[in-house]
Amino acid sequence: MDEQWDLLNHTQANFWTLASLQSCLDPIGLEYVESFIPSYNTNVQRHVFRKGAPVLCENNFEGISPHLLRMKAAYEKRFDSLPVKKTLEARRMGKKIAVISASRRTQVYLNQIQILPIEYIIDEIPQRQNHWIPGRGIPVLPPDFLKKHPVDILMISHASELEGYKSHFPDFKGEWIARFGS
Repeated sequence: MDEQWDLLNHTQANFWTLASLQSCLDPIGLEYVESFIPSYNTNVQRHVFRKGAPVLCENNFEGISPHLLRMKAAYEKRFDSLPVKKTLEARRMGKKIAVISASRRTQVYLNQIQILPIEYIIDEIPQRQNHWIPGRGIPVLPPDFLKKHPVDILMISHASELEGYKSHFPDFKGEWIARFGS
């Protein structure tokens, strides 16, 4: 199983109450910040959590599910992953890096690891293009931007997607890095 972390969005957790979310997320150190109803979708209530001190002391994890403990461990060592290390080393060597897909998963990843130096994000969905991802302000651009402004490395979400992306970007001759599954 890949060690990864993600956000719960309304499609995954629309049946969770704030109390049930807090009881799951407090023990791994995510504290409640606020709740709001987004203006673009009034049928959904969003709950915002941020990294804080775990409610339980480090040595008292009795009753905490093994899944939550694995999630906590993966979050704490997110900077130690091979994709992060390869990306930072490439940047030290002066290489330019772009990401494919401005999905929620990509946004969460890039906001959790803000030290990653990303030039831009390529996305085929027109509604995402010519905007910036929240938190980082990285521009989201159409695929043809890559031809005019080449990079040395393209980062994708999962290694299983590599062949599909290679067929969509046959002119790209640089290195591919998968955030998960490699």
